[in-house]
Amino acid sequence: MRSPLHWMLRSRMAELQGPTTKTGLTQADPGAPASQDHIAVEQKLPVPGMLRVSFPTLAFVFLYLELFIWPHAPLLAWGDQAIYLLDAARMAQGQMIYSDFFAFTTPGTQTVYFLLFKLFGVRAWIPDAMLIVLGLGVAWLCVVISARLMAGFSVVLPALLFLSLPFHEALDGTHHWYSTPAIMAALAVLLDKRSPARLTLAGSLCGLAACFTQSAGLPVLGIAAFLVWERRRNRGAFLSLLRQQAQLFGAFFITIITFCAYFVWKAGLANFLYCTVFFVFKFYPADSFNTWRVYMTEIHRPHSLNDLASLAIFFFVHALLPMIYVLFFVRYRSQAQDRTREAWDRLMLVGLVGSFLFLSIAPSPSYLRLCAVSPPALILLVWFVGYPAKVERLALSCLWVAALGAFIVEPLARQTGWRRYLDLPTGRTAFIGAQDFEEDRWVFERVHPREYFFGDPGMCFTLDLTPAGPVDFIRPTDYTRPEQVRDLLDALERHKVQLIMWYSGLDAPAAHDHLGPLRSYLRLHYHPAKTFPSGHQFWLRNENDQVPRSF
Repeated sequence: MRSPLHWMLRSRMAELQGPTTKTGLTQADPGAPASQDHIAVEQKLPVPGMLRVSFPTLAFVFLYLELFIWPHAPLLAWGDQAIYLLDAARMAQGQMIYSDFFAFTTPGTQTVYFLLFKLFGVRAWIPDAMLIVLGLGVAWLCVVISARLMAGFSVVLPALLFLSLPFHEALDGTHHWYSTPAIMAALAVLLDKRSPARLTLAGSLCGLAACFTQSAGLPVLGIAAFLVWERRRNRGAFLSLLRQQAQLFGAFFITIITFCAYFVWKAGLANFLYCTVFFVFKFYPADSFNTWRVYMTEIHRPHSLNDLASLAIFFFVHALLPMIYVLFFVRYRSQAQDRTREAWDRLMLVGLVGSFLFLSIAPSPSYLRLCAVSPPALILLVWFVGYPAKVERLALSCLWVAALGAFIVEPLARQTGWRRYLDLPTGRTAFIGAQDFEEDRWVFERVHPREYFFGDPGMCFTLDLTPAGPVDFIRPTDYTRPEQVRDLLDALERHKVQLIMWYSGLDAPAAHDHLGPLRSYLRLHYHPAKTFPSGHQFWLRNENDQVPRSF
């Protein structure tokens, strides 16, 4: 019987030799003449096959231990995902997106959470469970795509890198993570051939991605560019190219129109276009973190070994994108003629779609957005360092060490680190941040479920509170419009909202600040009740303004 070490060595040799073609031809060394190419019998290596079966199980365990404290306490839903969870909770209470409350993205993310809330109720475990589904989906698609470009253990390395590095650093179930699986699925569909059915499906998947994030539909242009490249390479007919483009873009637009039609009908076309198009172009960039200036600004001073590891991942992701695409196109230009047995068509499809996926977030390349568009780049990175040169071998070994180390250490650190629990209206929730725990506990002891509250979408969701006004949060910039401030003031007065969360940044007026009337109303009708070291301040309504109730 062959030992596992034997199969591992054979797998590594296959990686160094290059991918084996369907006809059994092993890719030739680029430096060797064509006459020295040798024919090998195609062999299936058991170890990589076993890994493809066992990897989803290992990935599930990894993600579960990252998002739930054993045995079944979900972590607090943090970050921007709280906005979409709160929007879905509003929809579950009968409100209509774009007309009853504001949202600037297409309605995909809110719709997914809304359907889950209708099935299971507004529960704290839902966003964490969906992150497991999203992580597993993207990782599996990475394996499917890599298996058509590489051999041996490298097939699972991009998925392993994705889970343990960028996905671990951005466990925030926003619209970006819902767009990524659709784009990766479109890639997987088109890798082998570009039949009419596959082009239609790929166009629909890109359209679905745009139903979560408007700009995420941009990779459809990458597919279109690939079809042009393929036609020129194969000297195909121009009419055939036109048919392919029509199939692709037809499915793309039909999917978007079909998905959004209900919301346009209920909210009105004017409201829908204002929120998802006009506001995005005109007012969304009012904050610097929604522009190119956010690039490389989210660095935090490390205070522990875990912080150092996160800092290393931060620099790795920023170095990877978009540099890997530049390196790929340079290598293609210099080596495509010599390495004729390389799967350049599949690689070019990954390179072009990945490039346009990066361009979709380039106007505002925050860390979370870079992590969300990283899967195609990770696949190209592993292929890039799979060459048998000494430098590439060293780089490949370093990637394996980093991925495996993080894959093992991160869940252990999560399960053994500091945590506290609260039995909230949305279910028992685990806190791994002391500040979040103290603030949520303080508010939880002073409010009742469904009570009106304003200031923190996360608290509204976890404590099952009713948000006051049409916006989930405010900014001291043009991002928050004057009419939104007026509507919020009307809601605060009409509902006699008892508790408001404020933070110090709202007291520093910027250009085009519209919060002046809100600050005046706050100081006239409220008084500070509690201030936390984070700068979050809770204001309680004055007694003479309160409606009769026990607080």
